[in-house]
Amino acid sequence: MDVKWKMQHYDNGCFISCLAMLLSAHGIETEDYELIKDLELPYILRYIPDKDAFSAGIMIADSNPDIVQNMLASHGLKMTNSFHATFAEYEAELAKLLGDNICAVSSLPHQHIPSKLYGTGRQSGGQSGHAVVLYGMDGAIVSLLDPSGGISRDKNWTYEQVREFVDLKITLPALKLALSERKIYILGYIEQIERRQAEVIQISGTTITQSLQALDIFHDKCSDFWHELDKANRHIDYDRFISQIMRCIKPVVLDWRTAIEASLHTCTEAQCVVEEMKRFQCFILNEQKLVKESNRVSESFHEQWLKNVTSLVAKAKAFLNSSQKDTSDVAKHNRKSS
Repeated sequence: MDVKWKMQHYDNGCFISCLAMLLSAHGIETEDYELIKDLELPYILRYIPDKDAFSAGIMIADSNPDIVQNMLASHGLKMTNSFHATFAEYEAELAKLLGDNICAVSSLPHQHIPSKLYGTGRQSGGQSGHAVVLYGMDGAIVSLLDPSGGISRDKNWTYEQVREFVDLKITLPALKLALSERKIYILGYIEQIERRQAEVIQISGTTITQSLQALDIFHDKCSDFWHELDKANRHIDYDRFISQIMRCIKPVVLDWRTAIEASLHTCTEAQCVVEEMKRFQCFILNEQKLVKESNRVSESFHEQWLKNVTSLVAKAKAFLNSSQKDTSDVAKHNRKSS
């Protein structure tokens, strides 16, 4: 199977790197930073109602398959995510895929991935899911490519330099144990489709219009949180604070920022929103320390929170509008820019 290892350059970017590997098996050479551009991730922010959370940047490619499908359709390809109730079903399909020379992406907890570098402090890993590409099976031994392997991301490594950490083997019993911890038996793979089928795969609405709408919701959710803290006289349980940050703030100020930075945007609007996101992140980290110690935000929280939210939304909309060819299509969504 002619699949090539691709390095993961960004935090939370394992799926994008694995997608680049799957594409290499179809003769399409690309890297994660190029896919970020191709998938238009610098311009995508979405609100997910059933989770009352936001998704953006690199993370959204994993949670919103339509975004990936639309890009793949241009190559006459589509991605299938196959869900299984048991490991036996998962193993049977994996064997069939690999037998048909089709590699697949799956998600394993870091501590079950046999790279020597996990747990050394360079990449500590954990129980969260990490995407890898399964590309071979010899009896009870499965071969996999890990886009990270625990290697540092401060340089571009070649496959030959890091092979022992990223080209790995895992036994079927060990794979079963890894997947059983999260009870998620999913295989993702790419297959060819006819061009006429590819043409019908569309994302509803325009990318930027939906992102502007999500920013309005973000503004409202942040205002609601401000009122909640105001009524509680700045008191808040630490877990509740972290939940709000992970669902609402992190996707915007970190995940989205990573995609904008990865796309090498040099326009003034992009630079301004990136700097605003960094300031917001610093503010949140300081408040997080205080809440952890006292279950209370700072006296200046209310003023700084509203100031940061208002400024971030305005600059994010300016960035999106600067990227929109038809400005008339988005003008009506600017009601909260100031």
